[in-house]
Amino acid sequence: MFGRDPVEVIRGQLARLAAEDRSSWSGSARSARLVELAEVVERAQAELVRCAAAWDAVGAWEEDGALSATSWLATRTPVTRPAAARLVRTARFVYVHIATATALAEHDVSVAHVEVLAAAAKDRRDLYERDQSTLLSGAAALVPDDLAVVARRWRSLAGRRASGALRPRRGGTGAASGRRTTRVRRRGGTRGAAGPLRGPRPRTTHAGRVTGAASGRDQSR
Repeated sequence: MFGRDPVEVIRGQLARLAAEDRSSWSGSARSARLVELAEVVERAQAELVRCAAAWDAVGAWEEDGALSATSWLATRTPVTRPAAARLVRTARFVYVHIATATALAEHDVSVAHVEVLAAAAKDRRDLYERDQSTLLSGAAALVPDDLAVVARRWRSLAGRRASGALRPRRGGTGAASGRRTTRVRRRGGTRGAAGPLRGPRPRTTHAGRVTGAASGRDQSR
């Protein structure tokens, strides 16, 4: 197989997969195959982003007379225009932020994670570069949906800090000073604190008493 085009090898293996008869497989076996295929697709997407980053950096799409990288992708590949725009944004993001590109290549984060970070860092590129290592560390422990919550909170705090509207409170450190944390799902199904996020406020009754676990009192009395 040495010297063969990797894409041709992949196409050959996909043909074998397409011929795979799973009719007698157990539910657990089908679940395992589904997870395996999702992992393979994700790694292929990571390579697509890496390829698109280098392709866009040299303006290869201009050689065909396209008006933009997005329009080139939307007319020449089987993706919608929004998907093409998202790929271009993600590719440009990893091209600029080398640590993020490395984390993606080493499978520390997924393409979905990087898409979330790229969206949050829009118009905040310098601030993202400053906080990149912290955000990547958090991303590695969170599923993409929960990373989106953290990223939105970071974007809000970063914008307020940049404008001078937010000053750290005394007795605390970092962006989370004086802040409560929100519980989020970590990769693998566990839950933990996501950092500088506000948690839900305790509910009160009409009599003004705090109810629920946040009150710290036995509600049975």
